[in-house]
Amino acid sequence: AKDTQTVKLTSGMTLKGTPLAAGSYSISWVNHAPEATVTVVKNNNVVATAQGRLVDAGKRLTQNAVLYDESADGTRTILEIRLAGSTQAIVFD
Repeated sequence: AKDTQTVKLTSGMTLKGTPLAAGSYSISWVNHAPEATVTVVKNNNVVATAQGRLVDAGKRLTQNAVLYDESADGTRTILEIRLAGSTQAIVFD
């Protein structure tokens, strides 16, 4: 099954090495249980594709949330996208 959500990044981040500027993105994913292929789109252009996995986040969220790690040089790497209206999150290793 393919699903889509809109995610807003408040600052620049990277997803599996691909830089993403601050702004709104449409993310879609195809579930391969438990893996998922995630596609990130901005202005109708695919800007990133990454492999992740769907996990149970424990509770249903009312809005999307992006969890990230910030390195010493200030680079922010997306670790997880929690999905609004679902108990699922997409985790990137």
